[in-house]
Amino acid sequence: MEGTLPLFKSYPRIEKYIPRVMLGNYPSPVKRLSGLERALGSGEVWIKRDDLLSGIYGGNKVRKLEFILGDAIIRGAKTLITVGGLGSNHALALAAHSRDLGFKSVLVLFNQPNSYQVRKNLILDFYFGAEMHYADSYLKVPLIVVREFLKYLLSGNRPLYIPAGGTTPISTLGYVNAAFELKEQIEGGEMPKPDYIFVPAGTGGTMAGLILGGVLLGLDMKIIGVNVSTKLIINRFMVSRLVNKTFNLIKRYSPNMTQSLSKPDIILLDGYIEKGYGHATQKAKEAVRIAALEEGLCIEETYTGKAFAAFLDFIKNRPKGVFLFWHTFNSVDFSETIERIDYWSLPKEFYNIFTCPLDY
Repeated sequence: MEGTLPLFKSYPRIEKYIPRVMLGNYPSPVKRLSGLERALGSGEVWIKRDDLLSGIYGGNKVRKLEFILGDAIIRGAKTLITVGGLGSNHALALAAHSRDLGFKSVLVLFNQPNSYQVRKNLILDFYFGAEMHYADSYLKVPLIVVREFLKYLLSGNRPLYIPAGGTTPISTLGYVNAAFELKEQIEGGEMPKPDYIFVPAGTGGTMAGLILGGVLLGLDMKIIGVNVSTKLIINRFMVSRLVNKTFNLIKRYSPNMTQSLSKPDIILLDGYIEKGYGHATQKAKEAVRIAALEEGLCIEETYTGKAFAAFLDFIKNRPKGVFLFWHTFNSVDFSETIERIDYWSLPKEFYNIFTCPLDY
C-alpha cells in the first residue's frame, strides 16, 4: 500500500499533524489455513501475516515504530533509549529500524528465562548496532535508563526514551490503521469478516488498536488478547485506558468527529501465562509444532506460541465461525547472520547468558 493509509483517509488531519515514517510493506497478506481447518474440524481459519511486514525485521512492532520514529525525527532526537527483557522483540525491532534512519539505539535489558531465542535476539541486537546494557535486577533498570539518558543529554546527542513494548497512544495508531486495512481486505473479497481475532498481549498496544479500529468502523468482531506478560503490565484496565487515550488522540485532531466511545469490550485471557513472562509452556510448544506441521508457520514458544495455543483451544469445539490469528512475530531468516557472530563480540556482562544452562 503506497500513499495514504486507510486510517488517514477517514481522519486526514492525523496524517497532517502526527508524523510517521514508512517502514512496512502494506497491506500484510491474509491467508486461509485450510490444513488447520481439516485438522481441527472447525469453521474458517485465517491468519494475518504481520510477520512479513518488513524485510529488515518484521512483526507487529513495525506498525508502532512508524509513528515512534516519525515522532523522534520531529523532536530532533539522535539517541533512542528503551527497555525490555533479554529477548525483547521490541528492543530488537527498534535497533533494526532505527539504524537505517540514523538513530543510535540504547537497550536496557532485564532478566527473563534463558533460551535459544533469547540468545538469538541478543546477537541480533549487537548486529544492528545497539548499545546494550544488562540490568541483572529490575531495580537497576530505571537507574541505568537515567544514567544513559543524562550521559547522552550532556553529550548533545538528544536522547528520547521509548517505553517498553513501544506502547503509547501515538504508536497504537498503527494498529487502529491495521483494523482499517483489514476492512479494505474484507471489502476487496480477500477474506470474510472474522468473528474472532486472536493476538498476543504483551503491553497491549496491538490489542487496543484493533479494538478501537473495530469500534470506529462498526465491525462486529471480538478481539481476544492472550496475556503473555504479567498482570501488572497488561490487564483489562490498562487496555481500556489505552483504547480511550488513543480515541481521544484521534478526536483531538478530528474536530468534526461525531463518534463517541462507550466502554470497550476487553477480552483478555490470563490462563496461558503459567510461570510468567518469557517462560515457554507445554501448550505453546505443541502449538509451535502444529503451526509448523500444518501450515509451515514460524512462531516461537513464549509470545505467539502462547497466543496460538489459546487460538487452537478456542476453535476446537466451534464448528462454525471465522477465526483470525494475527501473526505478530518476525519471520525474516537471520540464521546465517547469527552463525557469523560469536557471543564474545557482545559486552562482557552478557557472556553468562551464553555459558549458563538454558532454562528450556
